[in-house]
Amino acid sequence: MRDAVATTYARGEAWLLDAKRGAYGASVARIVLGLSIAAFVVVNAGVVRYHWGDASGWADPERAISTWGAPFTWVFAHAEPVGVFMLFYVLLGVAGLALAAGAWTRAAAIVALFLYVSLVEGNPFAVDQTDNALRIILFFFCFTDMSQHWSVDGLLRARRAAAGRSWGERMPGLRSWEWLPTLLHNGAMVAIACQLFVIYTVAGLSKVKGSAWQDGTALWYPLNVYRFQPWPALSHLLGANALVVMVSTYVAVFAQLFFAFLLLARWTRRIALIAVLGLHAGIALFLGLPLFSAAMLAADTIFVSSTTYAWVEGRVRGWMPRRPTSARS
Repeated sequence: MRDAVATTYARGEAWLLDAKRGAYGASVARIVLGLSIAAFVVVNAGVVRYHWGDASGWADPERAISTWGAPFTWVFAHAEPVGVFMLFYVLLGVAGLALAAGAWTRAAAIVALFLYVSLVEGNPFAVDQTDNALRIILFFFCFTDMSQHWSVDGLLRARRAAAGRSWGERMPGLRSWEWLPTLLHNGAMVAIACQLFVIYTVAGLSKVKGSAWQDGTALWYPLNVYRFQPWPALSHLLGANALVVMVSTYVAVFAQLFFAFLLLARWTRRIALIAVLGLHAGIALFLGLPLFSAAMLAADTIFVSSTTYAWVEGRVRGWMPRRPTSARS
């Protein structure tokens, strides 16, 4: 028994400290989250002053009782004149783009999270709380290394290492602390996985209690509510097919309820990921909740194996035209 415990402990320690896990997934999540924040800025640019700026006085009573205080009230709440407010708003979009590109990745993630929370909490009426998933997921990702693949930071690190100018070469004393960033990264990845398990399991358990989910008609109701119809014709087309509605309802329940267990085997993991991909794509398209879906899909990418990502990366590079090599005389 003691040997089994010692072996398990050693494996857990090696998993946490030997290497950064899910680096490909974290990089994909970085791109998705960054582009989502940038898209949020662009889409709301026309109404930002009405929702959160100088024309949002109609929300002052609710803003006054908000539990969010300093330091989140230091930016947008007192940004005057309008030009200063818009400067911070544009900075939020720039931080999102920097995050997607992997430039100053960790700083961009922290700035984007801080500015986003500062903005949306200035008017609780302007959001529907589904953005909580974006905040939670991005918060945990701030502790991960999201720049190992497909990033400006990764490219610069590779060039510095090739030139012998990496931090390990310039500051040898830091090598004894190399385990700390690895521990933070892997610990945050575990926290993200646990958060997903809680969200999916609680959502699945709440669904099995409802009679509408049991008889397969639960999805029919939001498809026929005008507020949740970005494209009414498409919603009506889907809602008119009783078989599709019933199958989609049961797939949503079982995918959420058994998500954690389906990850234990490779072939069931693929089924689970395809199911939640379809679930969140449907939520984004038919219910008009793209930020929630983007955050959840970004987090789900950590469960895709690095082998799969490496295979896709290799295929994409194979399709790209190669640069002609110049002949030397």
